Amino acid sequence: MVIGAGISGLRTAQLLVESGHSVTLLESRSRPGGRVTSARPEVPGKPSTPYGFDLGPSWFWPWQNRMLDLMRELGLDDAIFEQHSNGLGMGEYANGALTKQAGMVSMAGSLRLAGGLRVLADALVDRITPERIHFDAHVVGLKNNGGDNDDGNDGVNAHSVEITYRSAGIEHLLVADRVVIALPPRVVASTLSFSPALPANVLTQMRNTPTWMAGQAKFIAVFDQPFWRNDGLSGDAMSQIGPLGEIHDASSRTGAPYALFGFVGIPAAERQGRDADIIAGAVQQLTRMFGPAAAKPVSVHYTDWATEAQTATEQDANGPRAHSHQPPATQPMWNQTLFWAGSETASVSEGHNGYLEGALAAAERVIKELYASTQTNA
Repeated sequence: MVIGAGISGLRTAQLLVESGHSVTLLESRSRPGGRVTSARPEVPGKPSTPYGFDLGPSWFWPWQNRMLDLMRELGLDDAIFEQHSNGLGMGEYANGALTKQAGMVSMAGSLRLAGGLRVLADALVDRITPERIHFDAHVVGLKNNGGDNDDGNDGVNAHSVEITYRSAGIEHLLVADRVVIALPPRVVASTLSFSPALPANVLTQMRNTPTWMAGQAKFIAVFDQPFWRNDGLSGDAMSQIGPLGEIHDASSRTGAPYALFGFVGIPAAERQGRDADIIAGAVQQLTRMFGPAAAKPVSVHYTDWATEAQTATEQDANGPRAHSHQPPATQPMWNQTLFWAGSETASVSEGHNGYLEGALAAAERVIKELYASTQTNA
């Protein structure tokens, strides 16, 4: 059993399926990918990719070998392209002054996937086969049936885990020999119940582990022309006024549609209930910085991750601004029946906590732990 169909959970399930194991994957969202999601552009009369523009993670890097190897494995390597960074960057100061300058290319050399990273999630689903995945399945509790916690129920494996989840208002119960939880640690600590309770120090470590992107919001404006490129601009920009603090080119690999995206600089607590104002303010800002052509986007897309219960808790409302390098304890528990994956559980030595590379590193680690547990319990 795998809980969570983000990239780490999907990769874990894929590797288990391809090793001949029986796997069920539970996902509380109605889609795969977790923080990986891509908006489909609407450009009348223009060809479009299946999904388009990333509202979650956008980039990976040439030194992240797990991502590159997985792309090749899934036949997606031809869809990899480099982040656009040619041209001048822009700055907007608190007094309203605008500057254009070379060197403002913070994401130069990073890589993207044509069609958005949701294409990667869907390719993993195809390898797992969709019938093994249950969407809109909200896990609420886990119970250990092993060791000193065996309740003696007839017909229940003494070394197993009972998983309770809700779907369409109905409560369901599944029993698995082993469970991998591939969710942000803070979400685990705040939304799942465990019987017996997890050790207090483990829960404390989970609550102290920030979730990448959980406090962020992302805005995308889609256009049928790359007017900023035509003006010699890269699309990279920084602003002290906002609402977008950091802006980048988010265009398709070749041809229309084109796009600019930005991270909202307003703290999560101040964004609540202001979606329409933030969207309108972001379009006005792009118009100030890039000219009147930015005033009429073909479509706009906005996701505030701080409002997504599957990603963020109250602790995540104001951060983090940098990737964490202090993952929680991830050792198997409950007599080798409970395991941990997810990007935030990637080891310090990997240095990819919160990144997609970290999600894959965690999946690799948990597969090794599962294999070791089968040898121990054989």
